[in-house]
Amino acid sequence: MATIVVPYFDDAEVELAQEADRDDAKSIVALNAFLALTSADREADSRHVFACYKDFYAETGEPG
Repeated sequence: MATIVVPYFDDAEVELAQEADRDDAKSIVALNAFLALTSADREADSRHVFACYKDFYAETGEPG
């Protein structure tokens, strides 16, 4: 198992249950792009996450 530090989550350490396939170029590009995001990026993304939550809540109603 590998452990990575994720700046997007304030440098939280995350254990990966599965190692990345070093031959899968698309996965490597996606992982590197995600690891380049910072907590400031997360703050900027929060309006989109909240909008998704509002849409989901509107469709499903209040959790019981």
